[in-house]
Amino acid sequence: STGQAGRATGGRIILTIAAKDLREALRNKVALLILLSSLVMILLNSALPLLLRSRIEPTVLVYDPNHSELLRILVEQSELVIGISNSREAMEAELGELPQTYLGLSLPVDFDQRLARGETVLLESSVMHWADPKEVEGLAGLFSVEVERLSAGKVSLSSPARLVYPSPAGFGQGLMVAQILAFILFITGITLTPLLLVEEKEAHTLEALLVSPARTGQVVAGKALVGLFYGFLAAAVVLLLNRYLFAHWWVVLLAVIAGTAFGVALGLLIGALSNNPTTVGLWGGMVLMVLVSAGLLSLFSNANWPAWLRELLAWLPSGALIRMIRLAMLGAPDGRLIWGGAGLLMGLAVILFFLANLRLRRAIGAG
Repeated sequence: STGQAGRATGGRIILTIAAKDLREALRNKVALLILLSSLVMILLNSALPLLLRSRIEPTVLVYDPNHSELLRILVEQSELVIGISNSREAMEAELGELPQTYLGLSLPVDFDQRLARGETVLLESSVMHWADPKEVEGLAGLFSVEVERLSAGKVSLSSPARLVYPSPAGFGQGLMVAQILAFILFITGITLTPLLLVEEKEAHTLEALLVSPARTGQVVAGKALVGLFYGFLAAAVVLLLNRYLFAHWWVVLLAVIAGTAFGVALGLLIGALSNNPTTVGLWGGMVLMVLVSAGLLSLFSNANWPAWLRELLAWLPSGALIRMIRLAMLGAPDGRLIWGGAGLLMGLAVILFFLANLRLRRAIGAG
């Protein structure tokens, strides 16, 4: 039918514009600089956790409610690195923020007495949800050997081990990854996407493009596809380097789609309002500063702040995106927060896309 043919033609126009911009972006020095800078930022933020994960020093974290004398001797003499926590909650919180595979153990209050009688003591064990089973088995074996060397009894570990997830309020590796992923999506969308429109304006090819069958909405959509492509590419690098952290991939993929759509739509509006790269840099820098500041404030807000301010910061775009990414790392994420954050970001993306299209149409009409 005529409607179907029109939709097919419109789709081909959008894809043609996107393919053209994709080629031109790879030849644009500013765009390449943005892409390379983003890649360096990702690698630098991922390098330290990767180095820490490569440590071969075996470590066990122990909750010891009765101050075991045997454990004190183990700390002093064992080849294992043994950390002692004040509570099971503190031990699991520490496990949840470390990038290495550690083993968490909870000792019974009569641990020393039962070993002295030659019993086999069952210990509750805890590990991160992404822990390597072979590494966990090796740590358990080392601890068992050390206990048997110093006592008449033995130990066995609960199976399966209790799986530990990062704390929603923690400040470890999970938070760092959530921050870098959110900010990279915003940086790519807000700094790279506007250049696609500004280049057309500077080269005076936008008017010629609109003389063709392409409409302003199709031009904006084609450039949005390029921005989405580079946003997804940057996200893929972050996720590849930190894939072990995520427990719910559908949540992080939804966060990437929503966050990229928001960043690209905001970048399109900046490009529609700007006439040269200098203006893009000025507007983009100001917007990024606001987004980054709001994201950081949402992370460091505390109970002493007014409740309305904490709620506002949590539902601003940067705070909502960081929270969605962190929820993807938890054992039982709150679906209300996930879909609420995605709805907020996608809703804002639609509004910004409409405003960018309207602004571009008016600018062309005035010209």
